[in-house]
Amino acid sequence: MFLRNWINLGRKHWKEHLANMYRELKKAVMLEQALAEAAELTYQAAGRIEQQSVQPAWQQVREIYLLLPPEASQKTDESR
Repeated sequence: MFLRNWINLGRKHWKEHLANMYRELKKAVMLEQALAEAAELTYQAAGRIEQQSVQPAWQQVREIYLLLPPEASQKTDESR
């Protein structure tokens, strides 16, 4: 169930901050697969570090696979 939540979180983030990637994945009919893989990788990474930290593991690893940094064009648009 929580993977579905992470997929939804990733979809919203990618659409807002990675518009080009989002568009290309959607056009190639690979968006849902990419989101599912990113959520699964986030889950796996979180599981590996879960017992080592006070901060929830998924918060530590979500930026690696799921909440990627904005594209260069997005950064420029946001600064206007």
